[in-house]
Amino acid sequence: MIVTSLFQNDLDMEVAWMQHDVYSEALAIIVSQCNRYTEFARRVLDDVDLPVWVAVDRFDHRTLQNCAHDFLAAVWRFRNDLRQLELPFVPKDFESEVQGLWLDWLRREVASWIHHPDRVRWVRVILANQNMPLGYMAECRLALSILDGSPDVPWDPQWRKAYEASLAKHRKKSIGEK
Repeated sequence: MIVTSLFQNDLDMEVAWMQHDVYSEALAIIVSQCNRYTEFARRVLDDVDLPVWVAVDRFDHRTLQNCAHDFLAAVWRFRNDLRQLELPFVPKDFESEVQGLWLDWLRREVASWIHHPDRVRWVRVILANQNMPLGYMAECRLALSILDGSPDVPWDPQWRKAYEASLAKHRKKSIGEK
């Protein structure tokens, strides 16, 4: 996870660092849920021969870092004001509480991708084509899908521009290779 501001007034870097500390667990949630949906699709289609259906557990973490994890972490920070005190005033382990809430939300969010099969497909394409043009294009599409799927978040416009430009660049490279 890159700890940085992703939307206007994204100032709670203490919470972002807490998310950073459970980065591996968060990536495991994303990958394992997409693997489950892929296995479900394979069974529904009764297609045991396609090599694309193989679950991917080992991968370059950077392929899901910005396009999925960091944007989802920002969505969660935007939608959760964790600085409000709860009554009664009981000291808590704030870091553990934040990390638990973040990972629980992430599980529900990625589970909701059953209604966004394009996101599951893009994760699968990313994992099957790590650090290659097709994988880079899928990273861009996943990032843009998350940005579009969270219109309530006042995203820094540079992110959309960067991913649109990167998608166009990799699309052009992909066409040139054929």
